[in-house]
Amino acid sequence: MRTWGSRIEDQIWRQLESEHRRLRAALVDVGELAAAGSFETARKRFGAFRVNLERHLVADQKLLVLCENNRKLERFRVRVRRNRQSILEQTEQVWAQLCQENVNRLPLMLARLGRLIPENEAAQRRLILADLPLNSEGRRLHRELLLQLGAI
Repeated sequence: MRTWGSRIEDQIWRQLESEHRRLRAALVDVGELAAAGSFETARKRFGAFRVNLERHLVADQKLLVLCENNRKLERFRVRVRRNRQSILEQTEQVWAQLCQENVNRLPLMLARLGRLIPENEAAQRRLILADLPLNSEGRRLHRELLLQLGAI
């Protein structure tokens, strides 16, 4: 029998998984629009991608609280933060290329950004499904954070 908490975890995970699919689809759209020379529309689509990505990364930040003060999770937390930073840096580089209407490097940059998103997805899965060594206080905090995320 599924518990109430696991249903919340599953629901939040399905929402974030759906967001990941939309983020990847947006990158494909941006690449196609830019390749067709429709830079203004590509910038608008990428702007929407950035807003959704930032909202999505807020969930990461909230869930990373679970890893604070837990030495066992230090490497995981560092990896998640490094991935987040890489995503943000690559996003800025793509934006600069779109603003300059430079299509030459754009496909490679979009592909790199597209490869970074699954790494983020795997980390979020571990955070949401509590696939982490958490003590009882950590489990309690995890439930509270999931309830907050479910309300967003």
